[in-house]
Amino acid sequence: MATLNKPRESTVRRLYALSMNVCAFPDCQTQLVTTDTRTVIGEVCHIHAQNVGGPRYLASQTDEDRHGFDNLVLMCRNCHKVIDAVENVAKFSDEWLREVKRSHEDRARRSGEIPTPPDVITALSWTVAVYQAGATHMDFRNAVFKVGGEGGTLAGPGGQGGTLTIVGIASLPSDIEREMRIDLAGGPGQYPGSGGGGAGVLAFEGRPATADDVAAGLTVPLFFPVNAGQLADGLLHILGAGWDHIWVTEVPCRATISVAYTADFGPIAANTLLRFEFAVSNESGAECGRGAGNVVVPDPQGAINRNSGVAMVGFDIAAPGIYELSILSGSTRFSRYTFEVRLR
Repeated sequence: MATLNKPRESTVRRLYALSMNVCAFPDCQTQLVTTDTRTVIGEVCHIHAQNVGGPRYLASQTDEDRHGFDNLVLMCRNCHKVIDAVENVAKFSDEWLREVKRSHEDRARRSGEIPTPPDVITALSWTVAVYQAGATHMDFRNAVFKVGGEGGTLAGPGGQGGTLTIVGIASLPSDIEREMRIDLAGGPGQYPGSGGGGAGVLAFEGRPATADDVAAGLTVPLFFPVNAGQLADGLLHILGAGWDHIWVTEVPCRATISVAYTADFGPIAANTLLRFEFAVSNESGAECGRGAGNVVVPDPQGAINRNSGVAMVGFDIAAPGIYELSILSGSTRFSRYTFEVRLR
């Protein structure tokens, strides 16, 4: 039997019908779907989280229970973030959320259920995957992105192509890609002699780690500078690791080093793209350089969910001494590595 990894359409339809199109959080009057622009603001919230380490996670639940009607409530995205914030979990307990859900839906039953358009069901269902993956909250449903530059007019040059950056995932899931259209082609010149528009670019950027990621088990067990490194066939190949100093011939100067690292992701969803930053500070603690790299969470083939990365970090050297290299993401500093700068 297939695993249920998100609420059924019938469940989401029933949730919306009993929502009055209003966030269930007490005294919040935010519409789940705006009446003027039809923008979907609502999100499907789990009372007990669907992922290990998530807010109010209950290990004894089955997948049917986890994604069932009784464990779900509709709220606006702001209230959803409030109830799931680590510092608020004790305040917004499972008992509190169940009472909020019961009260809100009882009022809806007295006022009458509302019909649910199919496109709203699709958008609300998608918020479950988006929210749990930690990706940026955006509704791509039926969206059209024109990224290529427009063609020139009256013998003028065409416009430059732009960049569409999607944060938090490494690639578009096939079901989402079917519901959006990205036009990267530059437009042709609109008059004889006018230039065509430049092509656009689709880019994916990692998101910072959250407190929930760290609580769920995100760690960086390996981190160090290397002489050279690359990834091949899922393995980290390095040359010259573990050194304690670098030489410079003069100061002040600018230096660049390579760093290699391995991250264990725990239960973070596959295809999530995380951004790590690398900071260098001098003996006084002042930051003097920074670099960054993205790492995709793989689809684990076993119990361990792990991937590695290599990045370059440039920094300014004002004087010889001890320098510290750190790997960070979001508000978490995962590891440190000290080394010495020596003057020849």
